[in-house]
Amino acid sequence: MFKAIFWDNYGKLMDTESMFYELSKCILAKVNVNLIKKIFVKHFLKFGTSTFDIARKQEISEEVIDKLYKEKIELEKEWLKTKNIPVFPGIREILEVLHGKILMAIVTTSKRDNLKTKLQRTKLEKYFNFWITREDFKNEKPDPEPYLLAVKKSGLKPKECLAIEDNEKGIYAAKKAGLICYDLPNELSKNMKFSMADKILKNPKEIISVII
Repeated sequence: MFKAIFWDNYGKLMDTESMFYELSKCILAKVNVNLIKKIFVKHFLKFGTSTFDIARKQEISEEVIDKLYKEKIELEKEWLKTKNIPVFPGIREILEVLHGKILMAIVTTSKRDNLKTKLQRTKLEKYFNFWITREDFKNEKPDPEPYLLAVKKSGLKPKECLAIEDNEKGIYAAKKAGLICYDLPNELSKNMKFSMADKILKNPKEIISVII
């Protein structure tokens, strides 16, 4: 029986991956770089590399990339405050059922302020015991450090914790940390390889059956 669920935020709770794709596409278009979804999935979801690497390959200078990065940060802040942040279908109901019955945390590469804004706007904040965000660790997924920190903070053993992921780098990180990991694919990640996952879920409701 699991005693904790660690959720990755991108692509599991809120559809922020689609927002991040549109944001990256908008910024890179300023230097005539066309970011298609297939390339975005490869760089950001599969390998965890920066989408600005695509601009570098097209010989865009570091000075211009630095300017674009700053513009992206400001645009992201604006979008988070003004644009709709959709919660994936069924997720709110699942969190409501599990709330108070099991420890739940978020393990994400998002910065703490950004995550807090997302949680407050979607009214999901109350469901989670704690968050592990970008400020808490040195090495991002696929390094296991974020999940190891979550295990330590929970006070539980790795095998007592279930990670919910949707991409290869997240699954790899969870498994290297010794966790059981279930994959919950979304529209962007559905064609990736999930061989390391302990189980591939067809819909979010299956999570309840392994907890209650």
